Amino acid sequence: MKLRQMTLGALALGASVAAAQAEVKPRPYAADPRIRHYTYNEHQVYRLDVYMKFITSLQFGAGENVESVQVGDSASWQIVRLSRGDVLSVKPLIENAYTNMTVYTDRRVYTFELRAKRGRVGDPNLSYRIDFTYPDEEAARRRSQQERAARPKDFDYYYSGTARSIVPVQVYDDGRSTYFRFAPDSPRPAVFAANAGGQEAIVNVTQTRDGFVVSRTSKRWTLRLGDKIIPIAHGSVARHSGGASRSGFLRGKDR
Repeated sequence: MKLRQMTLGALALGASVAAAQAEVKPRPYAADPRIRHYTYNEHQVYRLDVYMKFITSLQFGAGENVESVQVGDSASWQIVRLSRGDVLSVKPLIENAYTNMTVYTDRRVYTFELRAKRGRVGDPNLSYRIDFTYPDEEAARRRSQQERAARPKDFDYYYSGTARSIVPVQVYDDGRSTYFRFAPDSPRPAVFAANAGGQEAIVNVTQTRDGFVVSRTSKRWTLRLGDKIIPIAHGSVARHSGGASRSGFLRGKDR
């Protein structure tokens, strides 16, 4: 009886180890199952079934650059790094070829098990393109968005000047960055941080759907587009110059 229990226990242990070592297949997107994705895990082996006379493209994270590709049986596979740097095309040359591949990028490492199979048009298992989702990166992005949303926002900004076409509809800061929002289809001027003496400095700008974000705060800004100029000032300095009306939205002397 004890022997039987030990045998069953050993079988259960073996099954759990095998499950832990199982490679992961890509999951299809709802829009088209031939486009699939893996969930990234540095310690996971990804199974990649590639079909004869077909190419499967592996698309890594945006901006990621493939630096090295190691293949166990390189003679049986055609693996090409695209010039953009974050895509590999994989094509089998010999049917039933089976090997492993490790891809090193400037950010991550990916481990694959490659299998070459006979395929046909319409085969539901065909994968034309496979990309990756990155749970840790997405979680960090959500945390960052939540932190930004929780920061108190200061909308006390005002403009002066008559170049209305480049006046933003809203300017505010969260204590770290300054946000400029514009009306739809309005031109996007260049922005400079300014000091009390009128000297201007170049700033780091990130474009957004409705404007841009500057990765700093300033009491004074200057917007420029060609010969059009709009000075913008925080209320703490605008009120001293006279004519500023207090509002959550950008308002100026000429309104």
